[in-house]
Amino acid sequence: MRKHSTKLSLSEIANSDLRAAFILELFGLSFSDNGPMSLEQASEEAGIPIEYVRNTLSRYLDKDFNPEDTLTAILSNIVTVHHSFTWKVLPEIERLFEGIAPGTDLEKARDLFIKMAANIRNHSRDEEQRFFPRLRELEATGIETLSVEELEEELVSMEDDHANCLGALKRLQILTGGYVIQDNDPPDYKLLMRLLRLLEFDLKVHIHKENNLLHRKLKNLLEVK
Repeated sequence: MRKHSTKLSLSEIANSDLRAAFILELFGLSFSDNGPMSLEQASEEAGIPIEYVRNTLSRYLDKDFNPEDTLTAILSNIVTVHHSFTWKVLPEIERLFEGIAPGTDLEKARDLFIKMAANIRNHSRDEEQRFFPRLRELEATGIETLSVEELEEELVSMEDDHANCLGALKRLQILTGGYVIQDNDPPDYKLLMRLLRLLEFDLKVHIHKENNLLHRKLKNLLEVK
């Protein structure tokens, strides 16, 4: 896994990989006009815990971020890269919402997020405890054990959940004003907006891997069978 020193400047990190530049932008760390500033200093001034930035750089620039074309590799990638992040960040966003939202315009956004987070947890738990182990068994035993009708129903249900999640993210972005922050906003508000922006991006990549890598591979197996 690639590590980024917190002492490196923003410009040095951006120069190392254009994906790193995009990640800095997600956190609102401007590498264009604050290039000489260190990652540690920039994160501190922006009110962002340095571990969030460093861990995100490591996750997204890891050589294993794009999984190999096997069911086991794709499943492992989804769980280790995306589920692990989701389990960690959801309670942090909920904590920030609870501290900020009461009595403000963010109450509707908070309520929507709580419902969305519950759906994400249920979906991820079902994948990890039931659906993904079944797919690993399928790859180990061969497609002869595959129930076409049952798997087709599973894929439809999973993709419906994904569509509902993307719809909730669109509504959440509207309710939060597009995650825009101002210089005079409180630190917790800034962190909340940045984590929401990061979660939205990660969920979109996560859903892409499931819909367009994992599910496509399974649908190809169905066509062969």
